[in-house]
Amino acid sequence: MAKEADITKVDAEFICKALHRRGLLKSYVLEESVQAIDFATYLTDF
Repeated sequence: MAKEADITKVDAEFICKALHRRGLLKSYVLEESVQAIDFATYLTDF
């Protein structure tokens, strides 16, 4: 069902906030936020 859904960035943010508020996500990073980095940068910094 999620594969076929047309989810916007606003929808994704709403879903993440709701899951975080309910304690189902510890944290999340939205694609265009300051915290968003690519995997290679993550590995380099790790």
